[in-house]
Order: sequence, then structure tokens, then C-alpha cells
Amino acid sequence: MDVPQAEGPKPVVPDGDGAPDTGPRAEARSPDQPPATEPDRELAAFVTEQLAGISAQLSGLRAMFEAKASADERQAQWVTQLTSELASYRDDFVFKNVVSKVFDDLINLYDTLDQTLDPAVLAEISREDLLIRLRNVRRQILKTFERQGVEPLESKAQKPFDEAWQEAIDVRPVGQAADHEAVLESVRCGFRYGSRLLRPESVIVGRYEPKDEGQDG
Repeated sequence: MDVPQAEGPKPVVPDGDGAPDTGPRAEARSPDQPPATEPDRELAAFVTEQLAGISAQLSGLRAMFEAKASADERQAQWVTQLTSELASYRDDFVFKNVVSKVFDDLINLYDTLDQTLDPAVLAEISREDLLIRLRNVRRQILKTFERQGVEPLESKAQKPFDEAWQEAIDVRPVGQAADHEAVLESVRCGFRYGSRLLRPESVIVGRYEPKDEGQDG
């Protein structure tokens, strides 16, 4: 009869450096997982170092972006404030140098017309005096235009038609070629401001059409 032999202690397997591996690492390591080598640890250290550098660069870029955004915001606020101040200055300048003067002239004209149209004045004023007052109002209006640099356009008869400043509202036949496209009558006055046309002068111009000699027979 064979007598079973008692099992003795299992042999200790040494790790990569020749020393027995009896710690927790030996228990957790998979039988198929090779032990960490020195090149692996160097690669891990290199990757960690590169990632740290990239992280630092990203932090720097973020700081630069935030600074640029803050500078752009300050610049936008400055531009908005400057635009507002310039608009305010422009409006104030236009009002003081142009608008207020026009309003002053219009107020004076209003006072003149208001006095002329007063019922008590109309009841006693003669037709001739009324015409004088109305002509005086017209003269004040022309003076107002002159102060503001506005020039009336009113051509005399027989002047050549100028389409830059005039509009022909009608044509009339004329008997001689010299009157062809000449101004025969100014119907409504025009106005210009320097080189700018405010309203063209309305005129009637002549049209000459020579007779066909063959039709006389």
C-alpha cells in the first residue's frame, strides 16, 4: 500500500531583480503581466513632463485671450463713448450755428405775419398797405435765405435753358431758331445752396421747328 506524502511549502519565485517577491504587488500582478522595466518608467516620466508643458502653454494662451478680450471690451467702450460725445458735439454745433439761426428768422417772420393777419389790423388796413406788408414779408424771407447761404434761381426771359438748375414744365413754339430751347417764362422760383440744388426753377422753354420748304407748295 502506498502512503500519501504530506505537501511541503510552495517555493518562492524571485522577481526580476532576483529577490523573492512576497509583498502585495506579487499577489496583485497577473501571471501574464510582465514586470515594469526601466524604459517604461522613463517613457512615463517623459509623457508626464510633456503633458505638464502643454498644460502650462494652454494656461498661458488662456491668460493672453482673457487679457485681449478685456482690452477689446475697454476699446469698444471707449469707441462708444467717443462716438456719443462726437454726436453730441455735432448736434450742439449744428443747433447753435444753423438751426437756431433759422428758427430765429422763422419766429420773426411768424410775428410779422401774425401782426398782419390780426383782425383789428385787417379791419382798418387798406389794400395797398396790406400789399406793402406782404411784400415786406417776402423781402424778409429772401434776407433769411441770404443769411443762410440760400440763393434764389429766377432766370430772365431769352436765357438758354440749363437743365442743371431748371426743369421745363411746358414748351411753346417759337418762330426763330435763336429762341429754340430758350427760357420764355419763369413760372416758379428755384433755390440752391452753394453747389447743391434745393429746388429747380420751373420754366417754359421755346421749341423751333423749321418748316419744310416742300410743304409750302
